Amino acid sequence: MKRIRAAAGSVLFLALAPGVVAGLVPWVLTHWRSAGAPTWLQALGWVTLAAGATVLLSAFGRFVVEGLGTPAPAAPTADTEAGGDFEGEATSEVLAGVSLTQHVGDLSRLAASPPERFRLFLGYAGWGAGQLIEEILRNDWLTAPARGDLIFAPDPDRVWSAALESVGVDPATLPSWTPSGNGEETAN
Repeated sequence: MKRIRAAAGSVLFLALAPGVVAGLVPWVLTHWRSAGAPTWLQALGWVTLAAGATVLLSAFGRFVVEGLGTPAPAAPTADTEAGGDFEGEATSEVLAGVSLTQHVGDLSRLAASPPERFRLFLGYAGWGAGQLIEEILRNDWLTAPARGDLIFAPDPDRVWSAALESVGVDPATLPSWTPSGNGEETAN
């Protein structure tokens, strides 16, 4: 029964999201009338469309078969690598297989029955409204794609280096910051 609901939800989301963006909107703009593009360019367009549709349909199918859910945020997968069957009061799947919670009440439930892969991060950030995004846009931060293999790496001490390497930065080329004799930080 869960698989039928997941399939129905995925088909509905497929029609609403990609169907509108890649189907309805282009039809409203062009009514599918060609502007006289050369035959080779039209063929290339059809091949590209078929390849994209294959990948899209495969991904939607995997949501149903592997995750028993949909790609729609309103009906996410029921099973995640990070959380297993854990569903907390404020849990959100942020990446396939990675869920976050910000509710203190979830901590005791996680402690009582931890998922197979689990990381606990505690902290506080005190940015003003829009400050973080401004800093990122100014390139004050080096951002790397979120990856489950980095988040759940067996050697947490290696994660920083692996994240740098994932965006093409060799950690050995960065300066190391160490205290100088007078207590101030200097670059080595």
